[in-house]
Amino acid sequence: MNVDREAAEQILLSQVLGLAVAGPLAVVDTEAAIFVVLAEDQQDWLVRFEKDGQFPAAEWAHHMVDVYNDRLRRGDTGDRWQARPPGMHLDG
Repeated sequence: MNVDREAAEQILLSQVLGLAVAGPLAVVDTEAAIFVVLAEDQQDWLVRFEKDGQFPAAEWAHHMVDVYNDRLRRGDTGDRWQARPPGMHLDG
């Protein structure tokens, strides 16, 4: 699957910032995919990362949850949110 990851990241970022998610997020790891879900309703997923052996799905999902939950705890609504995990680059 050939994906323009930078474009996908921008779409994801705009969607997440537009959502009214009031509670914390969690990660659900299944055999085929890793999901970012609402912590209180783990059947309601926000993001699905396929386990394809090439893309670091778990790292991205856990980073997304950690950043979001940390910002939720701090009440920080600034624009410093970094969607990609530290050290991850989209040029390759």
